[in-house]
Amino acid sequence: MMTNGLSVLAADGLHSDGWCWPQTRLSLKALRDSPELRIGIWLKPEPGQASRALFTICADNAPPKAEFIEFDQPAELTLAMSVRAGDELSVSISTPHRASRGGDARDLSFVMSSLSLL
Repeated sequence: MMTNGLSVLAADGLHSDGWCWPQTRLSLKALRDSPELRIGIWLKPEPGQASRALFTICADNAPPKAEFIEFDQPAELTLAMSVRAGDELSVSISTPHRASRGGDARDLSFVMSSLSLL
């Protein structure tokens, strides 16, 4: 995963195969001031299923934002939030979890390709 302007302090839900679980939490440290956080996402394709899924992104000092992401296409989630160099923030990214309906818990796993500050 590429980072620009951020340092990853801890991650819960990132795995060595590159996939992220449907609920992933990141602890980040800002390396510079910024009005915006951007997260590059690629959603695991689901042949014969719906063509998109709803992502929710939350951070400590910003209201939650929900956005539909198309399957099998790179996308960028943007969260307007004011951060200063040295700030530590907690970011949560989630997709609908299908295990509760008898599906594979990894159905809506995703790849996080980048984290950047504007």
